[in-house]
Amino acid sequence: MRMRVSLLLLAAAAVAAAAEAAPPSTLAGPTRPVTVPPRDRGHAVDLPDTDPRVQRRVKGWAPEQIAVALSAAPSSAWVSWVTGDFQMGAAVEPLDPTAVASVVRYGLAADSLVRRATGDALVYSQLYPFDGLLNYTSAIIHHVRLQGLEPGTEYFYQCGDPAIPAAMSDIHAFRTMPAVGPRSYPGKIAIVGDLGLTYNTTSTVEHMVSNQPDLVLLLGDVSYANLYLTNGTGTDCYSCSFANSTPIHETYQPRWDYWGRYMEPVTSRIPMMVVEGNHEIEEQIDNRTFASYSSRFSFPSTESGSFSPFYYSFDAGGIHFIMLAAYADYSKSGKQYKWLEKDLAKVDRSVTPWVIAGWHAPWYSTFKAHYREAECMRVAMEELLYSYAVDVVFTGHVHAYERSNRVFNYTLDPCGPVHISVGDGGNREKMATSYADEPGRCPDPLSTPDPFMGGGFCGFNFTSGPAAGSFCWDRQPDYSAYRESSFGHGILEVKNETHALWRWHRNQDLYGSVGDEIYIVREPDNLQPVQLGGGGGGCRRGGGGAGMVSLAAYSPCSTVAGVPKNKGNGAASSTHKESIMRHVVVQCATSWDTPRTSTTNGSHAEPSAVVKAGTAPLIQALKSTANQDVSCFHFPGHNRGKASPPSLSELIGSRTFLHDLPELPELDDLFSPKGVILDAQKRAAELFGSFKTWFLVNGSTCGIQASVMATCSPGDYLIIPRNCHISVISALVLSGAVPKYIVPEYNSGWDIAGGITPSQVDKVVKELEEDRKKVGAVLVTSPTYHGICSNIQGIVNVCHLRGIPVIVDEAHGAHFRFHRNFPSSATEQGADLVVQSTHKVLCSLTQSSMLHMAGDLVDADKVSQCLQLLQSSSPSYLLLSSLDAARAQLSENAESFDEPVSMALETKHQLRIIPGISVLDLSSFLSDFPAIDPLRITLSASDLQLSGYEADDFLAEEHQIVSELVGTQAVTFAVNLGTRRHDVQRLVHSVKHLSEKYFSENGSSSRKENPVSSPLDKFSIKLTPREAFFLKKRRVSIEDSLGEICGELICPYPPGIPVLIPGEIVTQDSLSYLMDVRDNGIAISGAADGELKSIMVCNV
Repeated sequence: MRMRVSLLLLAAAAVAAAAEAAPPSTLAGPTRPVTVPPRDRGHAVDLPDTDPRVQRRVKGWAPEQIAVALSAAPSSAWVSWVTGDFQMGAAVEPLDPTAVASVVRYGLAADSLVRRATGDALVYSQLYPFDGLLNYTSAIIHHVRLQGLEPGTEYFYQCGDPAIPAAMSDIHAFRTMPAVGPRSYPGKIAIVGDLGLTYNTTSTVEHMVSNQPDLVLLLGDVSYANLYLTNGTGTDCYSCSFANSTPIHETYQPRWDYWGRYMEPVTSRIPMMVVEGNHEIEEQIDNRTFASYSSRFSFPSTESGSFSPFYYSFDAGGIHFIMLAAYADYSKSGKQYKWLEKDLAKVDRSVTPWVIAGWHAPWYSTFKAHYREAECMRVAMEELLYSYAVDVVFTGHVHAYERSNRVFNYTLDPCGPVHISVGDGGNREKMATSYADEPGRCPDPLSTPDPFMGGGFCGFNFTSGPAAGSFCWDRQPDYSAYRESSFGHGILEVKNETHALWRWHRNQDLYGSVGDEIYIVREPDNLQPVQLGGGGGGCRRGGGGAGMVSLAAYSPCSTVAGVPKNKGNGAASSTHKESIMRHVVVQCATSWDTPRTSTTNGSHAEPSAVVKAGTAPLIQALKSTANQDVSCFHFPGHNRGKASPPSLSELIGSRTFLHDLPELPELDDLFSPKGVILDAQKRAAELFGSFKTWFLVNGSTCGIQASVMATCSPGDYLIIPRNCHISVISALVLSGAVPKYIVPEYNSGWDIAGGITPSQVDKVVKELEEDRKKVGAVLVTSPTYHGICSNIQGIVNVCHLRGIPVIVDEAHGAHFRFHRNFPSSATEQGADLVVQSTHKVLCSLTQSSMLHMAGDLVDADKVSQCLQLLQSSSPSYLLLSSLDAARAQLSENAESFDEPVSMALETKHQLRIIPGISVLDLSSFLSDFPAIDPLRITLSASDLQLSGYEADDFLAEEHQIVSELVGTQAVTFAVNLGTRRHDVQRLVHSVKHLSEKYFSENGSSSRKENPVSSPLDKFSIKLTPREAFFLKKRRVSIEDSLGEICGELICPYPPGIPVLIPGEIVTQDSLSYLMDVRDNGIAISGAADGELKSIMVCNV
């Protein structure tokens, strides 16, 4: 009881602490201005054209630069891509855009692309008919609109021309936006500006992707191609090298192609919406501008009624987005303004409560660069946006970050929008670091207008307030809430009709860290409507000239100040506190007395109240039983510790023996649970998101074996990756199933295999179907030991159409369901049976695991029967209770993994910049694997001419760093809940020492090629594993074993991936690999002769 009370007190304290640490809210009124001092101007080095990420990786007419964009509503979307290659020269001949068709095949499964859409293709040119300059003509650019889509649904697609050989892309996938309505919102929206293609860009994009956005808004200044001469020579500023070169500012258009190639892994799966910036103007002959921007991107212009690529609108759930043009006519008599009036008048705030606007040049920036440059646009449009109560305005342009208080006409106004400028995604021109309010920094008013923004002058001196009579303030203005010079991106999470969480993520910080954050709160009940132009939902607090008030004059719309607490049950509850499930939030609505739960992804369900309480029924039962005052006449012989071996008691303590109990009635029966074990397993099933969960005391091995035996009869085929765990092979022996291997992609430089793809599974299934073979199941290892995840949902879609169950060996991914930065778990992706080693990243005792089941393709009773055959009839209650305790631990602390994720991502970033050190990521593979476990750190010192074994020896012997896994080329480190910051700091320090020592001794060169061939792709099967296992064997020397049929299972352990399997022909490649790992001290499992001087082969 004392333990339970303590846990409840701790939980209450944690909730209270979370409430205290809640981000500020706009409900509290304007905040005092904050300026974060700049550290430096930042480096701005472009990726060179030799970087493999920007080079053309396809051949012929194969598509590249694939991108998805939204339409006006979630029922349609755009897919764009490029075929062919660009041309540069004095004389260029454009490609024929009709030479290649524009076709997208799409559907709900990777193997069922049953729908087809066609579109248009174009070619554009950038021409400079001047001596010494080169012209450009693009490859063929395709745009296809997909229609009839379901909201909030993942679609698989393939684009290209199916009539031309090798002219179709790989299969990609994207998710449509949620249905339009006030209670559904995209999970995360990434906001970025002035992205460019620098090394800062790569950091921004990596940080952004780590936050797993559902949508990206890019607020102009995309490729910075106009900072290059046509010969490819770059410059650091817009006018440095161009003033006298030609009558027209030249550009180097291939930078656009480089940008499209670099961004494809993001844009092919996450919709990106773009608006133009000044660097997209790109003048050429005949007064033509914006040719590349207008040609390369898809816009919902027709669907939203603007018929312009420069301004448009679209809906995403309960948000209406308006993208405006700072470099097109914005006057009240112009087309853009008239379209904006009509678009705003159509908005129904009961359907889309949020209205968010975006454009390039900010109206409220206090930096010297571009200060009040867009003043004429503000004067023309601000009152219209204000009258319709636009909630937030996002901009870029200024190479820094700044957030305003609610403001209208330079006046603090509780009904004005929050203006946020995110203009430093990675631009070529470095950061802005000086402010217009600093002494001597106020620019000449006549120098501020941009001729491409109309060229008019609207920047008059302020008429009232602290800056009356001046063009600039003499201190940070009150409307400026927060400003700093940093590269980064922002994430907007709209929680419900009234609350949105905004966070600014800086590149120099940890991935999970936040530089600035605030809840932006709508107060629709407090707005005073103003009818303007046929309707509106805004409120006015002023107008006229450039007036100004200070913080002291601010009068909020509401009397609420600060973040309210839930008063319904007396328990402290912070607004929007995230629950343990990563897409579930507890929200306080307009009425603070009634908290509600909202899910932004249907696959995540909130745990029940009893699970949340963190109780562990098996732990409580074991504790209660151990405390009984009884005379014991049952096993085990140590009799609750009375006769425990002294040496072991000294090692682990005598109380451990007190709880080492057998299956007493009050402790339930593992194989026919009706009491505390059943309760504990049900709680685990609810937390892990499964229909049924079994506790395993024989490790994940017995879970794999039971899963295969429950789905495959003798003679059935089991489709498996060739890099499966040793337990899968033992399951083949036990079940009599026949293996059908899929060879995963293999990176020889790393000596690491990845996952398998839906298309590989689809191909193998069809082959077996054509041969009239029965497929019992498909088994996937995801993640791999190195953290590479396969597309389980795509594989499930392929298999379930044919009634084939999917088993996932998720031994290394038991933690996936418990943090927003983790990949989706296999249960979330629809797998039928999922085996997890709860003792790996989670905190149960070694050898304890769980088996989860979902759906009805597999007979649960048969799984239970198989487990009873395979598990010990005397299960350890220490192991069982540790599973219950690990589950309770996760239930008690929703933020358990925040710190480990933060440390791991920071450590990877720090390791990447160490000379001679590489860190494994998804770019190491060509296949479109969806994710890599952020907690798994795999590094290589091959550029220092060191093998993985040599690097591991150095770290262990010199710095006492103990790794999880070592291979021929790499060393893997596992971050977990017990990892402390000093541990990762020590790792980084040790690797730096490694680099310093061997960088100077060995020098740095390109990565060495793996000295051994892949152990996975060259194999020949003569017998099934079961047939080979039961045949008589004979021992032969290694030299005489070549060509023989292997009679034993031989693999390095870890990782436990077989190199030779019973029934396979012994090859030179497999033997060479085994000898290499043996000579480096890695244990060889399964071989009768551990030194591998001899091998057991089959007598046939």
